[in-house]
Amino acid sequence: QCDRGELIPAAAAQANTPVSEKWQTSAEAIAQSYLKVSASVRETGARLLVWPETATPAPICYRPWIRNILHEFCDSTGVCLLTGATDYENDAQRGMVPYNAAFLFRPGTQELLRSAKVHLVPFGERIPGQKLFPFLHQLHLGQAEWEPASQIVVFPEHDGVPPLGCLICFEVIFPEIAADMVHGGAALLTTITNDGWYGNSSGPYQHLNLARLRAVAVRRSIVRAGNTGISALILPTGEIRCSLGYDRAGMIFGTVPVRGEITLAARLARVWLPFYSLLLTAVLVALWLSRPRASGGRKA
Repeated sequence: QCDRGELIPAAAAQANTPVSEKWQTSAEAIAQSYLKVSASVRETGARLLVWPETATPAPICYRPWIRNILHEFCDSTGVCLLTGATDYENDAQRGMVPYNAAFLFRPGTQELLRSAKVHLVPFGERIPGQKLFPFLHQLHLGQAEWEPASQIVVFPEHDGVPPLGCLICFEVIFPEIAADMVHGGAALLTTITNDGWYGNSSGPYQHLNLARLRAVAVRRSIVRAGNTGISALILPTGEIRCSLGYDRAGMIFGTVPVRGEITLAARLARVWLPFYSLLLTAVLVALWLSRPRASGGRKA
């Protein structure tokens, strides 16, 4: 299907919780701050509301109180809520294995859908190379040490919300992750992040522009929610329909198009890196071969 020709009303919320308080404040207090800034979502007519990465910093699957609050919120507003949160799985050998995850709450059902981060930040979220060298798991440098998800997830269509994928934080810079979601049927993308680590620097703005680039590459609208900003509704052209700036609290909403085509960039997403690597190698070899060579003889 080339173009579904639909528009979906969507919203994104940011409570502007400082990084220094993110894991020090109670999960209930943070959840309540997001409920507060999202209180008018029903009046906007939004079908989808997105909260940022770890907006609810608690393992939702193991905290019935937060699940009940969010299910009640969705039922009362009629909105689908996508929120970042922590998660754990019980492994027989390793015990409780943690994930950086996103959960989709949907009105009219108690079923909870989950997607976890596939590509973790090296040294920030996980020591790289653990598959080859398992002993690295014992190395602690202050990293979160999440477990990477084994596969991407596309959330199914529900009550006017199309199939969607969720890119967590810097996953938005990797072409193959967004492409896999598009190939899996995602007609809409979301990205959730906590850019408060960067402070009021160029970081949040660069990260936002990388999300715009991803929207253009796969021709999908992206609903972006940042803990401290910048939250934005991004069109498939890369244009920002609306946004909420850094270090502010509030909610944005608007309509974004739903698309279904597969772009050339998405089809070749796993080709670009080896292609450009080979191209760079060829250029370097050509420069090396064309370098001036010193004369072997001596002047008379």
